[in-house]
Amino acid sequence: MLVILDPSLRSYNGHFLTYDQSIADVVERGGEPCIVFAAKDIERGKIGNLRIVPCFRYGLEEDLDGQTVATAFLSDLMTAAGSLSIPPGSTLFLHTTTHRQIEPAVQALELNKLKGCTLVILLRYSTAPNQHYPNAASVEQYRNALASITRLKMRDRVRLTTDSDMLAEDYGMITDIPIEMLPIPHTGALSPPSTAGKAPRLVYLGNARSTKGFQYLPYMVSRIRPRLASGEWVAEFQANVMFRRDLESVMALCTLRQEPVTLWENELSLDDYDRLLERASLVVLPYQSLFYHAQSSGVFSVFFVKGLPPHGPRRTHHVHITEPEGEMWTHRLRSAITRGLIVMRRSVMRH
Repeated sequence: MLVILDPSLRSYNGHFLTYDQSIADVVERGGEPCIVFAAKDIERGKIGNLRIVPCFRYGLEEDLDGQTVATAFLSDLMTAAGSLSIPPGSTLFLHTTTHRQIEPAVQALELNKLKGCTLVILLRYSTAPNQHYPNAASVEQYRNALASITRLKMRDRVRLTTDSDMLAEDYGMITDIPIEMLPIPHTGALSPPSTAGKAPRLVYLGNARSTKGFQYLPYMVSRIRPRLASGEWVAEFQANVMFRRDLESVMALCTLRQEPVTLWENELSLDDYDRLLERASLVVLPYQSLFYHAQSSGVFSVFFVKGLPPHGPRRTHHVHITEPEGEMWTHRLRSAITRGLIVMRRSVMRH
């Protein structure tokens, strides 16, 4: 059995659910059952063959100290594991994790219910500190969290993985435990959407977050406002602010409300997300390289397999894996926005 530990799965929408479903589909094709221990406030249920069990009080969003989150994580996991029959030899997969969940997840292997289980940890997030994210940690905090695997004598029962070769190098500098590479699961057609005869449509996906460069969108819009106002071009942005303390994104959203663009300010359902992606001529990913120099992007992986051209800052992971074919733009200077729009226009003409 595969048990996915996903404290951030709070609804039947979004990337977290898509990711869990993709993994479960592969596991079940191999004949193994799969369940997800999700956020405590999600409704218990099933999507396809995926069984979802409410479990965790805290995900990535809570502005709480690390010890509070770690203690609650272990307690919640103990309760959920105690209520089910998890066969010996099962695998626990923790893919949405920060330093706050790593040590309690390792400690959970000492529970009687989980003594025969293996823990696989996917290291997805950059160790760069970020003032907007309460889970942001220094390199030292991650080093200490990973050291708990050795301290608790669990090296033979814990596997460290990542979906980015560059991130593996980063983490390899703070732990001597081998880090394996896993592919990024994705869903979607492998053919580009048809945009023939339609106005070029610029799309931004991935919530309104400053790490993803949402605050740079008003600069881009200001450069192409005449074309947007005339209907020659169209722009749609996923604009639900994830963290209200992220003032850069909040202020950018206020500015964009006055512009001739369509804003989706509520979380998109999976169907709405797919339809928005299908309408796109190109997707803009103005991610900050401080955080995404090595970290993978779920948004990028979804649209890239559909054949859409990548547009994002240099020195980010998704640019690294598509060079030299991709034409990229950087947000470091406002003048770069102009260069980027020239690139985007050429791309729209080609595609």
